[in-house]
Amino acid sequence: MRVDRYILWLKLVFVIVWLAFSSLTWAQALSAANSSHISDPGNDTINDVFIGKGTKGPYILTWKNVEPQSESVILSTTKLIRGQDYTIDYASGTVVFTEPVPDRAVARVNYRRIPGKSAQNAGGLDMPLSMRLLDSGRGNLDVMGVYTGGDAKGKGAGLSIIGLSSQMKISQDSSLSSTFYVSDVDNGSGGKKADFSDRSAMKLATSTALGKLSLNASFARAGEQFTSAKQHGFQQAKELIDLSGTFGKSTDVVHASFSYKQQEELGGANKGATQTSSEQKIVWNPESSSKFTISRVENEKTGPNGAQTGNAVETLQVDKSFGQKTTASAVIQRKETTSGGVSDELTNMGLNVQSGAIDNVHVKGSFTRRSSDQLGSEIGIDLGMNAAVKRMSFDAAFTSTDSDKNGEQVKRTVGLSANPLDWMQVKSRVVWKESEQAGEETGIDVGLKLSPNKRLAIDASHASTDSEKTGQQSKTAFKVAMNPFDRLDIAANVSLFDNASGQQSTTDVKFAARPLDALRVEGAYAEKQFSQGTNEEQRSVRIEAQPADFIKVSAGIGEREIGNQVQSNREASIEVKAGEWINLASSIREYKDGQSDSMITQYQGALKPSKYLEVQGAYKNRVYSATDDLKTKSLQVAMGSVDSLRITGRYSLNPEDKKGNVQRLSSTGLGVELKLGILGLWGEFLENDQYLAGIMNQETEVGMSLALFGHGKLSTGFKLSEAISQMHQSTMTYSLGYTHVIGSKFSLSISGELTRAENESLINDEEYKAEAKLGVKF
Repeated sequence: MRVDRYILWLKLVFVIVWLAFSSLTWAQALSAANSSHISDPGNDTINDVFIGKGTKGPYILTWKNVEPQSESVILSTTKLIRGQDYTIDYASGTVVFTEPVPDRAVARVNYRRIPGKSAQNAGGLDMPLSMRLLDSGRGNLDVMGVYTGGDAKGKGAGLSIIGLSSQMKISQDSSLSSTFYVSDVDNGSGGKKADFSDRSAMKLATSTALGKLSLNASFARAGEQFTSAKQHGFQQAKELIDLSGTFGKSTDVVHASFSYKQQEELGGANKGATQTSSEQKIVWNPESSSKFTISRVENEKTGPNGAQTGNAVETLQVDKSFGQKTTASAVIQRKETTSGGVSDELTNMGLNVQSGAIDNVHVKGSFTRRSSDQLGSEIGIDLGMNAAVKRMSFDAAFTSTDSDKNGEQVKRTVGLSANPLDWMQVKSRVVWKESEQAGEETGIDVGLKLSPNKRLAIDASHASTDSEKTGQQSKTAFKVAMNPFDRLDIAANVSLFDNASGQQSTTDVKFAARPLDALRVEGAYAEKQFSQGTNEEQRSVRIEAQPADFIKVSAGIGEREIGNQVQSNREASIEVKAGEWINLASSIREYKDGQSDSMITQYQGALKPSKYLEVQGAYKNRVYSATDDLKTKSLQVAMGSVDSLRITGRYSLNPEDKKGNVQRLSSTGLGVELKLGILGLWGEFLENDQYLAGIMNQETEVGMSLALFGHGKLSTGFKLSEAISQMHQSTMTYSLGYTHVIGSKFSLSISGELTRAENESLINDEEYKAEAKLGVKF
């Protein structure tokens, strides 16, 4: 058994080495043949290309710490403006666009790197490739490929697409195009690829014109495992048929159009479901001021279980204009719906008129009548007017509906807005409602805004309603924002809410002061009072000071009082940074709520007395009145140089995870890195003791790397993970890889990995992986 595994491992080594040297020969040949298209490491001008993904970004450049204001950004054929169309972070090498970059759109970024300062980014990579196999006056044939490197966490990395695309001009007014893609993906079934139809996509499209008649047809299909459907203009796991045509132009006296669409689900819970839609329309323009439109729209859905729903809408619409400021339209519409075996017919008739014949006055009115087999009939009237004179505007509206289901409802609205002064605005509105179900209701809304200068703004409002169903309720609010001095900001809000359940008042005051450049003081006070219930009050003050460039001090206190219960918290911190060799920080926080108290003290420090020694340590003590104390400790010491020999040791007790949860374990680790010219060696030992569960985990890892051919690196490693408990478990991983880099934008990587899991000397699982990756950035 072990002999077979060793033979398998030797075969893996042989295959990896053979692929590495074969690919190296091919890569060097490609480099020699296309050297003008591959960035020279000595050239400081970089040209990056991104494929749009429907997002603003960030998009990661090949290099970071690049030369400021040296970039030129072009989207498709448009040159973008810095600060208006995009923002760029030169330090991190990222670009964020103001608007999302459309799917499949190409953005090109040219910039210069700074020798000795710029460094390559470890970000995602999108690689588009295109080659024209045939190009003639009647058409062309292209082969295309796309490699997606994934995000910063490696998700989606290694997805490769290859496809063919052709365009053919059959005649002067007719054309035919086709596109086919296939993706190399794993469907999760033990390394077995999905069916060819599930991981491929295709599209056929044709168009022709015969005089005034134009026809278009297309067929598109993308399999369930074709994960890059969106980037290539497909809908994943869907089959689409699209037919359309037009007769005449929109400026002709008579023009018509039709369309038919069908969509079928090819995967997921709705597999087999279909949707179809069709539309026919005829438009007649006997004169410039009149238009008659007849249309029919039909939609139908069939679920995976065969259940059908659908609707059909037939519409006759007449549009008429009287001069340039008055228009009218009349509509007659019939709609048939079917759902769950139940059918209904809805008829709509409507008349709408709008006019601005009088200067500064706009009026509108509409009449509608609806009737349904299930809901009965409804008649509605809607009238409105808006008038504006200098600094004042007036609007009024009247709405009335009478239906068999809800009875009669009437709503009247009158509103007034005025700006008597440039810094004053007054608004008021009155609403009357009458309903057979809810009774009568009256509402009043009044508002006032004042801004006499840049340092003062006042906003006051009052709203009240009186309803037969809910009774009376009102809300009054008053807001003030002041900046009496350049270094002082004050904001205050007061509101009162009153209804049948009682009153509630809220007061909120905040201030921020900076008496000195190095001193900032913030304070807040909030109070809620209830006529029935428990009142609530909050108070807080915080001070931040930086008396010198190397020291920063902050302190804060806050209290929250709910009824007779008081909660308080106090905190203070200090940070000291002496040059680049010492960083110290300390903080203390105390919390009390009358039932349990806690105090958390934390110390952190980092020392770098020389480039050969770094020390980092942290201590956190949590003292609780109700439970035992809990301490967190960590220490890391690194000695040596990153360019030659470096030894790192670390220890931690009860560390916190990313969410702040304490892990009950102790961890000890020791690592060594050694660089001897083209040879690199590393090793690490890590021991985790989950002392509460009685479980000990140990990890041992060793590795070696060898620089070859100037731009290549061969690496191998071994990792042993052991769980020491009542049942001994171990996992051994052997890895071998080769990476070859040409310039800053072309790389080839081949790697293999063998993992064995054992339990009490019995092999439970064995897994083998091998992959080859090609990376190109334009």
